Amino acid sequence: MRLPFDGSAAGEIGIAIRPEKARVSTDRPEDADCLSLEGSVTQVAYHGSESHVFVKTDRNLTFSVAMANRARGTEPPAKAGDRRWVTWRRQDTLVLVE
Repeated sequence: MRLPFDGSAAGEIGIAIRPEKARVSTDRPEDADCLSLEGSVTQVAYHGSESHVFVKTDRNLTFSVAMANRARGTEPPAKAGDRRWVTWRRQDTLVLVE
């Protein structure tokens, strides 16, 4: 996975993506400017105007994705156990080094 980082890092790094900058989809997006990881939904938390979808990827990373609840009574974007892709724009990635 190519990350937007101009510095140097030795060993492990961390990445951070704001929850509202990521999205969840059933299919892998084909946008070359985006990064995507597949995983399983572990939880969906309703918070009034938005829901948070928690996805644990096959690489053992956990993402929280904020999704707007645009209409009353709409179906949740996913349920626990569903397979989903978490996608975000490459430039929205913050690389964390020690």
